[in-house]
Amino acid sequence: MRKYKTSSFKRIILILSCLQVSFLPCSVEVRAGNMGIFEKAQSRTVNLEATYLLHFLKMVQWSDKDLPAEDKPVKCLIVGQDKTSFLDRFAFLVSESKTRISGRKITVHGVGKMKDALLLAQKNKDVVLIVALEAVGGEWEKFTYPKRSGLLVYGQSEKFSQQGVAVFSSMSRNRVKISVNLRKTKAVGLTVSPELLIQNRIFFVDKKEE
Repeated sequence: MRKYKTSSFKRIILILSCLQVSFLPCSVEVRAGNMGIFEKAQSRTVNLEATYLLHFLKMVQWSDKDLPAEDKPVKCLIVGQDKTSFLDRFAFLVSESKTRISGRKITVHGVGKMKDALLLAQKNKDVVLIVALEAVGGEWEKFTYPKRSGLLVYGQSEKFSQQGVAVFSSMSRNRVKISVNLRKTKAVGLTVSPELLIQNRIFFVDKKEE
C-alpha cells in the first residue's frame, strides 16, 4: 500500500510542470516568453499547496457512516475569492490522479461566502472537505465549526492557526508546509495514517492533547 501511495504522489508532482503552463493568469504580462519572478513564484507555491493537500487526503480515512452512498460522489468546497485559481489547480490534480475517498469520486465546487459553505456542510454528508481560502480568513470564527462528523476544514494560510481547523497551510523558509492537528482530525471522526509523521518536510504534525 505504501508503494502505491508513494508512486501516486510522484505522479502528481510530475503533473505540476503542466500546471505551470495551464493556469497562467490572463492579466500576467509575459515578456520574452517568461513569467515575472513574482508570478512564477506564486504559481509554484499554489501548485505545491494543492498537491500537498491532495497527498494529505490520500492519508486520511473516513468512516462509511459519515459518507453518502457508495454510488454518490463526495464534494470539496473551495470558499472565497479565488485569485490564484486554486480551485482549477486542485480539481485538475484530483481528476488526473483519479483520487477517491473510500471509493467515491471527488467533485470540486466554488462557493463565494463562508456562511453559505457552512450551511451546505452542516447536514450534508456529500460535503467532506471545505477549503477556506485566505480571502475568507476574516469570515471564519472558531465557534462556527459545524458539529458534524466526517467534515474536514482546511485553512489556507496561518490566519487559521488557533481557529479550530484541523489543517492549515503556512510558509516556512520560503516553503509551503501543511500543519495538521491530530486531536482535531480525530475529533471529527477521521483517522490519519502514521505515514504522515515521517513526512516532516511537507507536514508539521501537532500531536498535543489540548
